[in-house]
Amino acid sequence: MTFFSIIGSIIFFLFNLYSYKSLCKNALFKRLSVVLLFIFTLLFSCELAFFFHWTSSNSMAYSLSVYAIGFSFMAFCVLGLGDLLGAFFASRKNKSRQNIRMVYDTLVLCLLVCYIGFGAYNASTLKVKERNIEIAGLEKSLRAVMISDVHLGNFLGLKHAQKVVELINKENPEMVFIVGDFIDTKAYRLGDIAEPFKNLKAQAFFVSGNHEFYHGIEGIFEKITELGIKIIDNSSVELESINIAGLSDLQGTNFGMEPNPLKALADVNRSKPTILLSHQPKSLSLLSFDELNNISLVLSGHTHAGQIFPFSLLVWAAQGYIYGESDITPRTKLVVSSGAGFWGPPMRILSNNEIVVLNLIPRAPK
Repeated sequence: MTFFSIIGSIIFFLFNLYSYKSLCKNALFKRLSVVLLFIFTLLFSCELAFFFHWTSSNSMAYSLSVYAIGFSFMAFCVLGLGDLLGAFFASRKNKSRQNIRMVYDTLVLCLLVCYIGFGAYNASTLKVKERNIEIAGLEKSLRAVMISDVHLGNFLGLKHAQKVVELINKENPEMVFIVGDFIDTKAYRLGDIAEPFKNLKAQAFFVSGNHEFYHGIEGIFEKITELGIKIIDNSSVELESINIAGLSDLQGTNFGMEPNPLKALADVNRSKPTILLSHQPKSLSLLSFDELNNISLVLSGHTHAGQIFPFSLLVWAAQGYIYGESDITPRTKLVVSSGAGFWGPPMRILSNNEIVVLNLIPRAPK
């Protein structure tokens, strides 16, 4: 039993309780309270199974549990908004008509169906996002691909891995950056899911994410090495025209592998631009301004761009960044990807699964 398990269970119990009470007042469902109680009890049972890791060895149970989590969160968001608006408009009338209430409640339910349906559809697509990044001191243009948060494991499997590799190779990059949460299951359960990454046409560099630590970092590192991918946690590599450095994820602090900027940057060639891979954007707080200012580009993931709005607001509050490009010093740019996969419910609202193509361009002297 973990803190995450307890807090997650309490939060989703409250989500389900609120949604149950809200639907019991809905004009279409108010006579079906017993049926609603059964449905929300079943949903919460599935969510308990997820939070207490009772589904890890059963893919069907895992799928049911993450769909339950997605439904409960989205139902709470829509029904909560519907109740808030309904209370506001009702307060502006002396009395509300029954037929108006029926229409309103029907619209709220239609919104919920559309919200969930669009979220599921959006999570099934994988887009290619191209970004042009100017880098001071770069001798020649480079083309790279960045992916993060692929989450290969219980839900996203071989077909997803094949699609990701196919799209990467189609872009003909000179290098590939894998910025954490690549594998989201125990190494011995991975099977051949990640095998397509052996077919990458460019050298790939990897840094850990929090989920690699959750599932046994040493075994996962062995699997990643077998794929021909170079691990650069707390280390760096010097290439012809650029340095690639990597920070271990913050979660590594709990496993004796804490992120160490001094080690990560110790051997970089200061005459060349440096790209830093760091799974969580908030890891940048570990670096001083001068250390950051000597880095040309930081690549991060972890946020999933919030994955399901309005959860993105909490992610932004926790990480300080949510998605896209940010100038963090006069010489340093941060790019945060929404990820090539998803975690938990296969749903996305106001976010996309993406592969990021980075066109690295020499910055003209000012």
